[in-house]
Amino acid sequence: TQSGFLVIADADSGAKVLEDGSVMHMTPSQRYWYQGAVEKGGIYFSKAETDIFTGKKNITCSCPVYIDGELVAAVGADLFLDDLEEAIQESADENGFEMIVDEDGHVIFSPWEEGIFQVQDTSKAEDLRQSDEEELAAFVRDALQGTAAARAVEVEGKHYYMISGTLESVGWLIISVVDQAAADQPKEAMLTNYRDIS
Repeated sequence: TQSGFLVIADADSGAKVLEDGSVMHMTPSQRYWYQGAVEKGGIYFSKAETDIFTGKKNITCSCPVYIDGELVAAVGADLFLDDLEEAIQESADENGFEMIVDEDGHVIFSPWEEGIFQVQDTSKAEDLRQSDEEELAAFVRDALQGTAAARAVEVEGKHYYMISGTLESVGWLIISVVDQAAADQPKEAMLTNYRDIS
């Protein structure tokens, strides 16, 4: 509520209790989902954020509540993205990986733990559309506009092939990144065989 009263119903209430038995303090009216719903004046879907109670990635759907035209509260529901995060983590191998980039150019899921493709809170995340890595920035800009095709991209001195697809309901990109040398091996082997035959 506007006065700070909070009611939570979920299957993980233990995540809201600290080790000393006290309940974790949170001011709902200061949270992104509350402010977003109030600002929009209707149903609001947050960006992918890290839940303060569980540490899991989620999207919050929220809506303001009015009585006689006066804001009295906001209600919200968390949509956790565990399965999506797990699939992205499992995509990594020695030749490539997949990542998800949101509509603001921020990496929100990636198996990388450091470097340009690592996941960071939205307040710290780099907008890849503005990256100093010009080929990457152009690819992400084009992909978000729906005009990117598979493309060779150099990032931090390494050469990759990248291809993107759009998750239209949320406006995100899923980008497959493959090491260029590994992807070219079958072609190179075929050319070598062709030269040998010739």
